[in-house]
Amino acid sequence: MKAFRNMSIKLKLIIVIIGTSIITLFVAFTTYLGIDIYREFNEMKKNAVLQASLIGQYAAAPLLFGYKEETTEVLNKLTAIPSIKDACLYSPNSGEVFVTYHKTPDSSFVFPVLHNDNASFQNGYFHIFYSIKYDNNYCGSLYLRIDPEDIYTKIEKSVLLMFVLLLVLIIVVYFISLKLQKIISLPILKLAEQTAIISQNHDFSVRLTPYGNDEIGELYNQFNNLLLQILIKQKERDKVLEDLQESETHFRFLFEQNPAMMLIYDLSSLKIISVNEAFIQHYGYQQDEILNMKLTDLYPKNEKEAIIQLVKTLKGLAYTGEWHHVKKDGTIINIETHSHSYIAEDNAVRIVVINDITARKKAEEEILTLNAELENRVKERTAQLEATNKELEAFSYSVSHDLRAPLRHVNGYLELLSKRGIQHLDEKSKHYMQSISEAATHMGILIDDLLNFSRAGRMELKLDKIDMNRPIKDALNILEQDTKNRKIEWKITQMPEIMADYAIMRQVWTNLIGNAVKYTKKRELALIEVGYTEDAQEYIFYVRDNGAGFDMNYAQKLFGVFQRLHSTEDFEGTGIGLANVRQFIKKHNGRTWAEGEIDKGATFYFSLPKI
Repeated sequence: MKAFRNMSIKLKLIIVIIGTSIITLFVAFTTYLGIDIYREFNEMKKNAVLQASLIGQYAAAPLLFGYKEETTEVLNKLTAIPSIKDACLYSPNSGEVFVTYHKTPDSSFVFPVLHNDNASFQNGYFHIFYSIKYDNNYCGSLYLRIDPEDIYTKIEKSVLLMFVLLLVLIIVVYFISLKLQKIISLPILKLAEQTAIISQNHDFSVRLTPYGNDEIGELYNQFNNLLLQILIKQKERDKVLEDLQESETHFRFLFEQNPAMMLIYDLSSLKIISVNEAFIQHYGYQQDEILNMKLTDLYPKNEKEAIIQLVKTLKGLAYTGEWHHVKKDGTIINIETHSHSYIAEDNAVRIVVINDITARKKAEEEILTLNAELENRVKERTAQLEATNKELEAFSYSVSHDLRAPLRHVNGYLELLSKRGIQHLDEKSKHYMQSISEAATHMGILIDDLLNFSRAGRMELKLDKIDMNRPIKDALNILEQDTKNRKIEWKITQMPEIMADYAIMRQVWTNLIGNAVKYTKKRELALIEVGYTEDAQEYIFYVRDNGAGFDMNYAQKLFGVFQRLHSTEDFEGTGIGLANVRQFIKKHNGRTWAEGEIDKGATFYFSLPKI
């Protein structure tokens, strides 16, 4: 296989064509010969059975009556058939051999024991067993041993003819392959020759002319495309080299004229190779002085070993760090360096850029001092705020107690007055007393709501993963008394799980759904929808109703303390509920807003971030 791989394409084509042709012709001839041999053998078998049938007709009567001479005479007629070498007739009674026939005497041959009728080929001979019958009576059996010599002679002739034809065809195929290989190999050889010339001359502008539109022609076209791409890449490379030279010139100019301090040093020896004018001016060294120094000469004694160890790990890596440098006059400055390794003239070096950050460091120290002072002030203010909150809480409870005492007196005296002289009062006086009682009750509710609002701002959250459907269900149970005997069509969406304070969420839903129930009480059929939407950052929940609605010009007042857009006579309330909702949602880092239209309903929204 290796020898074939190293042959020329010309020889390969000839071998492939001739080999394929030989295999094809051999298979065809072999198949034909096999079919012919099979056909000849079948024909001989048919003839043998037919001969046995004819002999049986002649031998039936004498064999049946045991006439040995007549049966022998019948068998002797087989001399006319050269292919029958031996024959015998078996007695109908005993099954033993009755008479025999040998074309040539052969004492070594033994006639076989009587078998059922069959025709078989064994040991180079056909063996025929044939039952002889006369008027459907069994008269005995005939055995024939037939030599297929004629078939062998025909086979030999056919094989000889096949080999002659095969030889002739191989010669013809050889000359055809010579012609075909030229058609196929010539364009390939030409291509190899032309590519060798192109490779030697490095002339990629040459274009090859295809010999046709077949696969080899396509190969020529693709090679032309390759030459075109190489030519383009060559021009691009030349342009890059030109740009690189120009860039090198620009780099040298920028390095020399750059206002930032820059130096280049050798990574192996740490010898300073080059510095720019800004470096010389800032450090105070002369050009010849600095070029005789090593990188470590710029560092204080306590940092020299550290910079040596660091440089060993910087190969191929960008680095930014803060160090100290010593100027020529001995001044120690804070510096920030930015560097990167590259190869210059087969040596590994680093384009270190140096910033003098001494002033910045001083400013940072001042900032740290100010931050420390600010932190102390924040602690002081936090302590003051905590004290103020405690005072505010104490004040709230004090106000609650001080306000409730007069209210209890008012209610008490009203009750006494009602017991003692209500029957002597006219209707107007009774109305006044009723108004005073209702005002006192309302005042008590306002005090409670105000205290709840104050507590909401100071309440600590107990965040947990909750099913938002549960607080909604609790809110509906709380509002069950308000929804009795009302026609309300509810549309409540299945809610997600969120991170929130369960008790606060229950209060939020109670306030929002309670508002929807309250402001739809004048509708014969109230429509209340509770649902949510979401995006990547947050969930947005809402309660929508078909109630009294509101003017959007006053939407921001809805969430203020004691802010109401409807009279108490139309809709009861204190104006604290929505303010509490905003407080609760704000503690969850969420938002609250509302949309509405007068007499067409309203939608109240709040959002909760996804955690």
